[in-house]
Amino acid sequence: PNTTYTVRALVNNWPTTEATFTTEEAFQIPDGGFDKEWTKDVIDAVSTGIGDAIGLIGRDIDVWYPYNKDNKEGLFWSTSNLETTSANTQWGTAYYIQYSGVRNVNNAAELTTVAWGEGSTFTLLGGEIKNVTPGSLFAASYVDGELVEGHPISSRPAKLKFNYKYKPYKSDKFVVTVILENNTEGTIVEKTVQVQDAKDLFTSYELDFSSYITDEAKNKIKAERIKIYFRAGVNSTKKAVQGVRGSDGALKGYADSKRIGSVLTIDDIELIYE
Repeated sequence: PNTTYTVRALVNNWPTTEATFTTEEAFQIPDGGFDKEWTKDVIDAVSTGIGDAIGLIGRDIDVWYPYNKDNKEGLFWSTSNLETTSANTQWGTAYYIQYSGVRNVNNAAELTTVAWGEGSTFTLLGGEIKNVTPGSLFAASYVDGELVEGHPISSRPAKLKFNYKYKPYKSDKFVVTVILENNTEGTIVEKTVQVQDAKDLFTSYELDFSSYITDEAKNKIKAERIKIYFRAGVNSTKKAVQGVRGSDGALKGYADSKRIGSVLTIDDIELIYE
């Protein structure tokens, strides 16, 4: 990969002029093992105002980023965390999830289906679920001051390999999608799989999207962008989550309670060129 060669041929023992070419680079995913430190914003805890009499207090909410939030140049991953923490906190942070839904746990990415929005996580008196979102991790880049989906690439990968653990809630499935695009021609190849198998220990998986390499109509088109999506599940209904109470007791209004569903943990993500 990324090597320059100078060649010539012999035709009836006469040498041709020299020709030079450089092979494509074998682009590899930066931080596919999630070893770099994640950064965060903190939504400060606020009271609900109406619940002080029963001790209903808020909890800080950590909005985690798989990149340096103050210097986004060179990032590769982004998450659904901005969506799941986007609700108005005027009712108090006790009514909201106490973590983003996607976070770094033991140098692996943990994606959780979460309920969010006022009252969505408040299990003491029931609480009405407003939104349910499967946690997602996706390839991104920082262009002209904005975070956009997909990352530049100039090579021809054949597979996406990763390790995963999965705790599906009910009969849920996690989703993986890979898309290669050309800026002019559009999509070169797109492959999506859904996996339901529960795994307590890390298990290797390979997503093969190499069909375009032998497709004469596709293999001459240069890939310029790759999109990768991981989603914790396909179920986003109110039945996709269950209530879980934390360490805060009744006197604190169970302020650290939450409603979560399927949990997908992924690590050691890499592109395969064989």
